[in-house]
Amino acid sequence: MANVLALLSISQVDYLGTKASHDVYCSIPDTKTVANLSTFMTDYLGFYGLMTGAQGLDAQIKLHLPLTGMPTSPVAGQENEKTGLFTFNQASTRYVAAIDVPAINETLIVDGKIDLTPAGTVDGWLSFLESTPDGITIVGKFNNAITTLRTAALTFRKHRRSLNRTSTETG
Repeated sequence: MANVLALLSISQVDYLGTKASHDVYCSIPDTKTVANLSTFMTDYLGFYGLMTGAQGLDAQIKLHLPLTGMPTSPVAGQENEKTGLFTFNQASTRYVAAIDVPAINETLIVDGKIDLTPAGTVDGWLSFLESTPDGITIVGKFNNAITTLRTAALTFRKHRRSLNRTSTETG
């Protein structure tokens, strides 16, 4: 049995409208279920709520997992502000769900568009998202399952302050 590092994160707002977060690290046995985590967070919130006068906005448990499959160092010239924006149809609604891929790999861009055909890259990722591996379903922010790819667009996040400070692109 191994333990996984996790972060309990509670977003809150005070009477002035100032938002803050309360973050606590914990070690969770990998045998625990989502129900166990939910019960743990509910119990924690019961105690924490007695200590703060702020309104709770959101509570999350973020697991820190190994980055297997990710590059071990940034690829030169591939900035986070150049993104692939993929939109998906969703079950039970006409609205789309969007998933953004920052620093989209330059090899996937052909004639200014995202190439969806390279075997094992974009098509593999799309198949993974649209299936239910290990019983886990990818959903939009209102818990509607994504069904099929609707659009794929190359986009630029020019208005994000932290990205603008390090941007080398002009225009």
